[in-house]
Amino acid sequence: MNPRAKLARAEEHLCELISGAKAFVGTKPYHVVNEERGADLDVAVIRVREYPPLRLGLIFGDVLANWRSALDNLANELVRLNGQDPGASTSFPIFSGKADFESRGGKRIRGVSEKHEAIIEALQPFQTDLDPTVHALKVVNEYVNIDKHRAIHPALTAVVDAHGYAASFRRDSLDTEFHFEVDPVGFDCELVDGLELAHIRWRHPVPNPKPRMSAEFSVRLAFGDKGLLLDALPRIAWHLNVVVECFAPDFGEPISLRPLPDTTPWP
Repeated sequence: MNPRAKLARAEEHLCELISGAKAFVGTKPYHVVNEERGADLDVAVIRVREYPPLRLGLIFGDVLANWRSALDNLANELVRLNGQDPGASTSFPIFSGKADFESRGGKRIRGVSEKHEAIIEALQPFQTDLDPTVHALKVVNEYVNIDKHRAIHPALTAVVDAHGYAASFRRDSLDTEFHFEVDPVGFDCELVDGLELAHIRWRHPVPNPKPRMSAEFSVRLAFGDKGLLLDALPRIAWHLNVVVECFAPDFGEPISLRPLPDTTPWP
């Protein structure tokens, strides 16, 4: 089945993308400086040494293109399986509106059997947005259309683990103890130079101890305006594999599904 080969190629690009993202983060492209804004207030400010390279967005586009191509190849093979010839418009329809599917979707799968047409219609986003497989199809379609017709999806970075950040704080030792609070005002925001990541306030029994505060933070990569997390991509790949494999028995092939990856929940 050609769709399996396309998904395998997407997996190669995805591995390259994950490796490139880890290498970028490993260069420690960001650091935090603490600016004193008051007697009991420091502000953790992001300083950017380097932004994510455009190459990561290009590789993400390669992943998307092979995912979409796997679905379109599947539509063509289903037409041939039904003894028909695919047409120039044969492709796997993905529509968020029922009217759009009824006016345009049928043309794209003309020649498939009634059974397969019913399955494809059941996978349309206008049917439900709760099923993770359907949601994966919707997201892939949205992202691939932007990448193909409008712009490369930029790779973005953010700090998302506010609890871990707050728990990692250290300070220089003092003769007196004090308590501090961390307000993570810049979490889930794109990391840009000058971003206020957190406000740190402390309470102390002596005036102006001026402790030096530091903390570790982990960066997560995402793509596009909606911030599709890199960590979620393996699960999207798994759901696309589900779509392809549900047709495998009709081609006389055994279903081949790997375990669901233990990564960011999807959706």
